[in-house]
Amino acid sequence: MNTSKALEAVQALAGVYTGSSLAYGFDGKESQAWSEKVTATDPTVAGDKAFLTVGDEMVFQGGKTYSLEWTDGFFLSSDGSSGQRYFDIRGHVTIENEIAPNTWTMIQPLSPYDIAGAPKEPLVTT
Repeated sequence: MNTSKALEAVQALAGVYTGSSLAYGFDGKESQAWSEKVTATDPTVAGDKAFLTVGDEMVFQGGKTYSLEWTDGFFLSSDGSSGQRYFDIRGHVTIENEIAPNTWTMIQPLSPYDIAGAPKEPLVTT
């Protein structure tokens, strides 16, 4: 199987990305702000995937830092080209679907991390 096109697809994603974000609570008020530097390296084809190793260094308002690593890439199609886009954080795979240029939806099962951080009270009461 020729995987050169899949390797080219992940090579095109390699690089360093920087930005900043704001998160809002259910009340619409800003709850946290952070900046980050994401580094995507080591384009690889292995098994049924073509992927990069990604490192994210975040600095939160107030100076707290957090680092995270994951893989990001494509499942291989039957002909060896890049297929479905995905990322994998700590064994939890998220499927990415581009619905318009630069607009994505993501599908993933709840992880133990998600469940642990979920509110203990209902979000909506009647």
